[in-house]
Amino acid sequence: SVYFSRFSVRTIVCESWLEELEQGIVVIMPDADDREPAIDVSITQQHSFQDCLYIAVAERLNIPLLSADKKQLDAATEHGISVKTLDDFQS
Repeated sequence: SVYFSRFSVRTIVCESWLEELEQGIVVIMPDADDREPAIDVSITQQHSFQDCLYIAVAERLNIPLLSADKKQLDAATEHGISVKTLDDFQS
């Protein structure tokens, strides 16, 4: 068995994320443009603001929302956003 301390696991994860950022695999997007739409969705769908930020980004980028959270997918669907579940990608 292999033992990793919390610090070493965090270091490995951070190094992996930094590598993906440098390669352009992961893109960090500011949420300033998405706050107001997310608040609107949160109020109309009675769903958490944090989840609605993802819905607002999907709407702005005109892309489907990918999530495993059924409540979030339902809120997105009710808001008119195309959704994909993890099941859509399983063979």
